[in-house]
Parts: sequence; C-alpha cells; structure tokens
Amino acid sequence: MADKHRADAFQRLKLTKIHLTPRLLERCSRHITQQFDSLWAPVEELARRLHHLPTSLVRFVTHTPRGHIVITPGAPGYEAGVHLLRGRKLEAVAFVSLTDLVEDPLHALHVVGHLLDHLLGCRGAPAGRWLSDGHGLNPSWAEIGQRIPSLYDLGYAVDKIAAAGPRQYFARSVAWYICDRRQLNVADPQIERLLRRTIFDEDFCRRTLPPGLK
Repeated sequence: MADKHRADAFQRLKLTKIHLTPRLLERCSRHITQQFDSLWAPVEELARRLHHLPTSLVRFVTHTPRGHIVITPGAPGYEAGVHLLRGRKLEAVAFVSLTDLVEDPLHALHVVGHLLDHLLGCRGAPAGRWLSDGHGLNPSWAEIGQRIPSLYDLGYAVDKIAAAGPRQYFARSVAWYICDRRQLNVADPQIERLLRRTIFDEDFCRRTLPPGLK
C-alpha cells in the first residue's frame, strides 16, 4: 500500500507540478534532445532524480497551490512571483534547464532546492520568508529554518555556490544530498545530518507537514 501511495504522489507531481516550455525539444541542441525518446521523457527523468524525496513532502508540494517546476531550453533560475505559461499563471517557479538535467544534474536540482526552501518557509508567498531565512510554515519547520543560517555561518559549505549565502547554502546542500550524499557528509556533516533527519525523513515530514496531506 505504501508503494502505491508513493507512486500516486509522484504521478500527481508529474501531472500537476512539472511543466514543459512550448517546443522544448525543438529549441535544444541535438545532442541533448537525442537523450529523450518522447516529449514526456524529461518529466520522467526529473521525477526519477527526485526519488529521494519523502512521499509526504511530495504530497505537500502537490497540494500547495504555489510552487511549480518548468523544464526549459533556457537558463535555469527561480522566480518567486508569477510566471505565465500557456496562458496559465504559475506562482513560485523553479526553471530547470534541460541541458542541466542531462549534463549537470546537481545544478538542475539546485533550483528545485530553492523551490522547497520557499514552500517550507511560507508556502511560496511572494514576499514571504524562506526556510533558510530562519522562518518556517509552522513551529517545527521554523526550528529547522533557524538552524540553517547558523550552520551556514560555520563556513563548511560544500562548494563555492553554497558559500554564497544561506539560500544558496540550503539549495545547494539539498542538491548535493540527492546527487552525492557521501560527498556532502564529508564536506559538511551537520547540514547532511539536518537534511537526513528532517526534509528527507518520511516520519518527520508526515508528523510536521500541514494537516490533510498525510
């Protein structure tokens, strides 16, 4: 039953939260597009790379009105405000480069880390405080949020991008946790431990995420 719930959660994530820029494959170089056998394949690939996320966290993302991922042929980035896609208004959008998804998954997942940071801090409110700002959507997550700037200040960031500030520190650490958790633990064991016991822990997410999402 747990496997079915997990499969259902990821299917809803793919159908409602991961979007493709119009003419995506046409606008990318051939050596990138030849990695995919269908237009839907990039969605499946991104979902596969997110398989470390707990089911309860995935369900939280899918049930939150804000918070989307757009796979794009252009530059990656994160927009906290409104983005129009095919006439639809999307709020709090992580733009994942298709090239990064193929050649640099760490960078692709970095922008997803920003999305999680924003949603867990304030459910993606445009002017709201993010988790890494020391905030949280409830007291349990606020306690986690308050620890992130303190861990950043210790100076053990896993790479130069993570050393650029608390928001970059959190997003990059999430990406490293997914791509190479061992390397993250070597460089910054305290953030690895925090992520392992909270954001990437099913029991913790089940207990602390908003009612109705369990």
